[in-house]
Amino acid sequence: MLQGWDGTTGAFKKYFPDKSFSVAIIASADPFPPIAEDGSIIKGTISQPSLPLLTLAAQKFPGRLVIQNNSLYPDSPAQPETIQSAQSLGTMIAFQTNEDVTAQGAGCGSRSNPQPTPCTADTFLAMLNTGVYPLGTGNALRAQYIEVFALNVNAFPATTLTAFDELLGIPGRHRGVRH
Repeated sequence: MLQGWDGTTGAFKKYFPDKSFSVAIIASADPFPPIAEDGSIIKGTISQPSLPLLTLAAQKFPGRLVIQNNSLYPDSPAQPETIQSAQSLGTMIAFQTNEDVTAQGAGCGSRSNPQPTPCTADTFLAMLNTGVYPLGTGNALRAQYIEVFALNVNAFPATTLTAFDELLGIPGRHRGVRH
């Protein structure tokens, strides 16, 4: 897998030498099948299974690698593996809302019970702020971007604009806008 990843990242670097490279990771204990290079089954748990792939990408794209996680929830902190990888490798970080799709886009359930629960303006903003401030508002770490579903943006345009302002570092500009 690492050899294939090396080829993929090498091609991207060759054909898009000045572009950022974004990697959406699966931040869980078992993102890949437990298969060794020789085809045998790996026993036990692999610590930080995405780290070799991310390390290779960080070396190839210094200052241009974005580590992304695609599972924001309003009541759960951003996943620690994503934050730790970005911090230890010195990369940028980004997020996407979750894929618990409702009639208005991403759902606002919880990571422990990801039922397709419709968002309110407040829960949608809480979800976006989890990505904007992955370590809380008192920490300097900020997302580079947050991917959102068009349905959520259409349902909560003022809330989306508020989160956009937070990403740009101009909080409060749209606080008086009705959600």
